[in-house]
Amino acid sequence: MAHSETAQYTNRKNLITGLALICVGGIFLLDRFDMLDVRHIWHYWPVFIALFGANKMISAETSSQFVHGCFQVVLAFWLFISIEHLWGWSFRTSWPLLLIGYGLSFVLSGFVKNKK
Repeated sequence: MAHSETAQYTNRKNLITGLALICVGGIFLLDRFDMLDVRHIWHYWPVFIALFGANKMISAETSSQFVHGCFQVVLAFWLFISIEHLWGWSFRTSWPLLLIGYGLSFVLSGFVKNKK
């Protein structure tokens, strides 16, 4: 990977991380000023895991890093549906899917070629 491409990936990664931190800080600041009640939006915390996974996917320098970013997005989705009991899923009923997904991420990492 050329130096300019690496710099672009780093810039995108820093941009997304910075925007996520600004959003989190803004939410907590609004909560401190009683303009927003964090308790009502707190069950959306898996979105932050998804953001970091998307960040890893966007800034991935290797195929393996991209696969692990995908797993983080899937993990966030699983956490959200388990917390909200969507489609009748809960932590108790769906945890084997997490093991399968994690195993799949290792298998896929083994099949993809690293570019680095």
